[in-house]
Amino acid sequence: MLVLGALALSTLPKFHYVSNDTSLDSHHEFGRQLGAQFSATIGKRFHGNPGTAKMLATANTSQGASLYEKFYALHGREYPAAMSELRGLAEGSGISFEGLFLQNIRNECAPRAARIPPMPTPPP
Repeated sequence: MLVLGALALSTLPKFHYVSNDTSLDSHHEFGRQLGAQFSATIGKRFHGNPGTAKMLATANTSQGASLYEKFYALHGREYPAAMSELRGLAEGSGISFEGLFLQNIRNECAPRAARIPPMPTPPP
């Protein structure tokens, strides 16, 4: 069993980033490099998640946009380093920041977003 565990660990992708800088720029650069290296995997997870389109559509309603802005302001104020890292991840991976942010707060946001009526489908 230990051999299987070691084999599994040896196949994990590796990422190396070293910085003694704790500035928001350093967090952004970390996210950018991570996003660039793993952009294919991030893209598969992002585009393969059936909830992504629904979350983005909800965020494009007036109620959803208001909810999004509240979460965005809260996280920007309380977790600026994580938000900087997420912006870098979006930049490096080529995935929208809004989409990545919504996926990262889906457990916090989903119960509230479920009460927002969907955006009406435009006529053909």
